[in-house]
Amino acid sequence: MGEKPYGICRNVESLPDNLDTLVEEFGITVGIHNHGARDKRWGRSSQIAEALKNHHQGIGACVDMGHYWRVGEEPSDVLVLFADRVYGIYFKDVNKDGHEVAIGEGELDIPRFLETLKRIGYRYPITLEAEGNPEDPMPYLKKCLEKTRQIFANMS
Repeated sequence: MGEKPYGICRNVESLPDNLDTLVEEFGITVGIHNHGARDKRWGRSSQIAEALKNHHQGIGACVDMGHYWRVGEEPSDVLVLFADRVYGIYFKDVNKDGHEVAIGEGELDIPRFLETLKRIGYRYPITLEAEGNPEDPMPYLKKCLEKTRQIFANMS
């Protein structure tokens, strides 16, 4: 895990004026969380990249794989774009209709994503997002973790 505390910034119109100062003063990192096509401010990587210009290096991105895929962006490419400014991951898989499915059962190239995380030296939290069955999430989570472990075992 990263050596600095981490926060997520979403559902705000713009970055707070004092965010750079707070990041510097408290030694924290903040990731802007993309939230899909309905998110007019932070829905695409280009919007987040523009927002990060001229801001402290500790302000970066929280990459939500499913939301990027739903707007037509390859999550692995987004990782490369933000590389040393990725401070959080929402790890999930989605089917062709954009609905969440268990890791490895959807459209996302999970092995490529994990290889990219390794290549960029990612060291911050990975959140396994489990919205598939909120009433009984444990079987779903176990299935996702088992598949992720299998993918890791097959990585070179």
